[in-house]
Amino acid sequence: MNFSVSKNNDQTAFDLSLDNKSGLDSTHLLKKYMEIDTRVQPIMLITKCWAKSRSFIGPNMLPSYAWNLMAVFYLQNVKFLPTIFYEGKTDTFKLSTNWTQPEMFQRTPLSVLLWGFFHFYVIKFNWKDHVISTQAGNTPVAKAQVQNKNMLLA
Repeated sequence: MNFSVSKNNDQTAFDLSLDNKSGLDSTHLLKKYMEIDTRVQPIMLITKCWAKSRSFIGPNMLPSYAWNLMAVFYLQNVKFLPTIFYEGKTDTFKLSTNWTQPEMFQRTPLSVLLWGFFHFYVIKFNWKDHVISTQAGNTPVAKAQVQNKNMLLA
């Protein structure tokens, strides 16, 4: 359910999910990525704010969660973030490998990472033939290979 609350001419929108474990798992997944590096959350927030200011979030557009996944997928592609898998049997999240962030990213300014996000999706990413999947990590998935539409932007 989508809600909107107004107070003092300031409107805040939020989603409420009831009895939906996948929404909770998605939130925990994003939290795990944010725990890896303190710059992940600002990248997500800034790209979402930018998308919202350009009306790229809303009806018939990508939801804000998709913009978070786009940020994660970009950061995976430049090796800034690892792939994290959800282990349903144990209800835990695990890194794909023994991952350590490359030293070159330890001091990379947020502004450089944000520029890279836009450069990646405007110049490098092949939207015509590929979809993003944080489960696939830094490998774009061919649209022709996607049989389960739930995998899109997942």
